[in-house]
Amino acid sequence: MKTTTRRSEHAQCAAAIRRDLKTAFPTVTFRVRSDSFSNGNAVDVKWVDGPTTEHVARLIGKYQEGHFDGSIDLYDYSNRRDDLPQAKYVQTQRSFSPASYAATVAYVNRRYGWALQLGAYPCTIEPTSDGPRGNCSGWKSEEIWRTFSPLSLLCTACHVGTLPGDAYCPACGAKLAVSNA
Repeated sequence: MKTTTRRSEHAQCAAAIRRDLKTAFPTVTFRVRSDSFSNGNAVDVKWVDGPTTEHVARLIGKYQEGHFDGSIDLYDYSNRRDDLPQAKYVQTQRSFSPASYAATVAYVNRRYGWALQLGAYPCTIEPTSDGPRGNCSGWKSEEIWRTFSPLSLLCTACHVGTLPGDAYCPACGAKLAVSNA
């Protein structure tokens, strides 16, 4: 006799998010994982390069039930919907590929006349080439994330990945947005 089990709501939520992301960004690989814990559950969405965090958050924000209000130490179910599966927290994390990191460093160096050098490990800067700031990391390398973060690294015509500084799509030749050049 076969028994059927019903998936938890946060697992259903993760599946729905995967479908939406695949439809919106067919060439990008997303890692979508659900988890449950004491007093809640979450769906974590991770990807490399591709669309901006803002684009992804706008698309999947409907799947988060609300938000935690630290001023009153209470979770506010301000976005509860009965028409789709939801999770208490839906979190996004975008990261660099080594190629996009190197291209962003090259762009920042050209833009500001700096000489940041790539470190021995992927997606790192050689500390001696960075501007010192006390005991912390240098201040120049902070510009790398500020430059990368608002860039969508997808061609709007064919959805193929691009690199910071590309003026034209490497696949279809379409002119890319000004912010990517």
